[in-house]
Amino acid sequence: MRRPLVGLARLILRLFFERVEVLGEGRVPAHAPVVFALNHPSALVDPTFILALAPRPVSFLAKEPLFRMPVIGAMVRGAGCLPLYRPKDGADPAKNRATFERARALLAGGGAIALFPEGTSHDDPRLRDLKTGLARIALGAAEALAASGGPPLAIVPAGLTYSDKGRFRSQALLCYGQPIPVAAAGLDAQGEPPRDAVRALTGRVAAGLEEVTLQAERRETLDAIAWAERIYAEEGTTDLARHFDLRRRFIEGYATLRARDPGALLEIAEKVLSYEGQLAALGLGPTDLPDAPPSWPAALGGVGRALLALAAAPLAAVGALLHLPAYRLVGAAASRIAGPEVDVLATAKVFAAMAFYPATWIAAAALAGARFGLAAGLAVLAAAPLSALAALVLRERSRALRGGLVAFGLAIFRRPYYERLLAERRAIREAILALAARVPGDAAGPTQSAPAASAVSR
Repeated sequence: MRRPLVGLARLILRLFFERVEVLGEGRVPAHAPVVFALNHPSALVDPTFILALAPRPVSFLAKEPLFRMPVIGAMVRGAGCLPLYRPKDGADPAKNRATFERARALLAGGGAIALFPEGTSHDDPRLRDLKTGLARIALGAAEALAASGGPPLAIVPAGLTYSDKGRFRSQALLCYGQPIPVAAAGLDAQGEPPRDAVRALTGRVAAGLEEVTLQAERRETLDAIAWAERIYAEEGTTDLARHFDLRRRFIEGYATLRARDPGALLEIAEKVLSYEGQLAALGLGPTDLPDAPPSWPAALGGVGRALLALAAAPLAAVGALLHLPAYRLVGAAASRIAGPEVDVLATAKVFAAMAFYPATWIAAAALAGARFGLAAGLAVLAAAPLSALAALVLRERSRALRGGLVAFGLAIFRRPYYERLLAERRAIREAILALAARVPGDAAGPTQSAPAASAVSR
């Protein structure tokens, strides 16, 4: 059942996210036993990334209540998950001994497992304290591998970063860190590794995860950094790895400058908010305004793309009307299920969509079949998903085209205002660089290079 689940996971990522990138895939050992340690910002969406995008088959450790849930239980069992028993779920944690033994045996056989050492998903701006289960499993497996002469075990930190984790068609980055080698440390009579070794390895994993995630003391800090980075980044930048690199550097400098000169940071924040407010009033995003006025050939090219998009407009219009009720129901149901828990919102949306959209297709096909016959019903059943895809593509293309046309109109009809906006952006960039120059060491601010990443979906 794993192969269909992997296909479903890839489809979910491609539909829910506008863009997904993977960074550092070459760091994952191809054949040696591996433990993936991930941060946990978005409930069941997080394991979907490793299931779909890991370069090798992976088994998961998942909380035991998931195994008892309808549909989800069948999926986690089909994905080869192993149950974790938590006191907060009313389970007996002593049962984890059997789970740990199964995980160690899988690793001793050269397999790969993934788990979330924070223990639960959350919306905190920093990693939570890691549980020791990962280290205990890894050290036990390392002991078995050493005894059998097997290959060394490695832990690979994997960081998930979302541009807006609760929003449909947002962006996401999966970043693999440097492998952490695990050496055998011996086991006691109960088969447990030494506590000092467990604590030391847990600390190394925490440090590894900090290298592949964005950390801040407050959520507002991450939001402010995102604003500044979007304006600093060069026009049209879509490389998520570069955005991640810039934000890390901004966060490092922010912590220092907040203590040294909070007034300067507040001044830049006010300029950023004012600038983005003006763009928002025009219907533009931070990267929609070119650094130089767009040329007539560029504008004509945009018009040509708009005319091509109009060819799909009839099917897209049908798709938008047909799926509007389901779209509204998905949003309402997800909000009701997730409540204030932002880390659950995307998961709720995915499962609600898996229920409401197929139900829409079946209902439309049934109505068409009852009115016009079986052939019409089958045709509607085949065309309905395509109409949804056409509506989605046209919506995103029209948004991008609109931004380009608005920018072109500003350059032609409101040239002084256009140039003033560009001057404001340059002033913000210069202010950021001036502040960055006051930060010592590697936290001195943005650089012009970023690690390469592979784009999985666009």
